[in-house]
Amino acid sequence: MKLGLLSTARINELLVAGARQTSSVEVVAIGSRDRERAEAQAQALGVPRAHASYEALLADPDVEAVYVALPNSLHVEWSLRALQAGQHVLCEKPLSRHPDDVVRAFDEAERGGLVLAEGFMWRHHPQAHRLVELLEEIGELRLIRASFSFLLERAGDVRLRAALDGGALMDVGCYCLSAARLLGGEPLDQGRPVCDQRLHRQGVARLVPVVGPTGARLVPVDHQPVTLQIAQVATTLRILRTTRAPMQEQQHR
Repeated sequence: MKLGLLSTARINELLVAGARQTSSVEVVAIGSRDRERAEAQAQALGVPRAHASYEALLADPDVEAVYVALPNSLHVEWSLRALQAGQHVLCEKPLSRHPDDVVRAFDEAERGGLVLAEGFMWRHHPQAHRLVELLEEIGELRLIRASFSFLLERAGDVRLRAALDGGALMDVGCYCLSAARLLGGEPLDQGRPVCDQRLHRQGVARLVPVVGPTGARLVPVDHQPVTLQIAQVATTLRILRTTRAPMQEQQHR
């Protein structure tokens, strides 16, 4: 599969490094609104072509799939454009905070016989698969407690811009909700907002409890490290923080 990168976000470095470990993916182009940025990243990552616009990347006949790593508010728009251009899409998480837009994007993919995937890579990790297996073996799921936080003090960071759908919930809290939905199922009352986000300097998201079809509850916890705790009738499983690389500033151009 020949992949194009839509933006010069620093996360592209990790994606290209991963792509080099398989013979089934080849990164062939990078698109940016700034030609110099596109050319600089393409040279640094060993990508053969650089485009001076997102539209030019989607028009590249060699690009079969697109990785969208733009700010959150642009995810659906450019995922739709790529799908309408006939390309598969891997979109960075979260796809959108608006359910109707998510439905619209997946409907477009289905009409075109294309794949649209949201970048929650952790769900595909062997540890996550084993966790789901253990839940079935141990007992009835009763509670999920999840947290994911880090201190973000840089003024003007794109992840704190409300106009771009930034904030702690969208950046890292979405992992907590993804875990709750994987393990506890979809919320029983899908018409009710499951989270209330308040943007301020520390980037804290305040959440209301979510109840799944098993009766399990997601309990929000602010200012905690990366943890996932699942309480069941028989026992409690706890996945503690794992070692991770230092957070790096991401550029979205």
